[in-house]
Amino acid sequence: MGNGLDASSLGALKFLNSRINLMRKVVRGVIGNETWVSRYERCFIDTTEKALNLISTRTRLLVLKT
Repeated sequence: MGNGLDASSLGALKFLNSRINLMRKVVRGVIGNETWVSRYERCFIDTTEKALNLISTRTRLLVLKT
């Protein structure tokens, strides 16, 4: 493999990516379904989702490089 990942590491990255995608859905569900979420909580949730998106993208790219 091009970047030195073994099959176990690749499997772990794919699992991590699936968990991140699940967390993103949960985060988006919370902000979409709850009207009581404050402006600060909404900002925190949005920032969390952006971070998860970035991690997910980087993980996908790493998997694709192998």
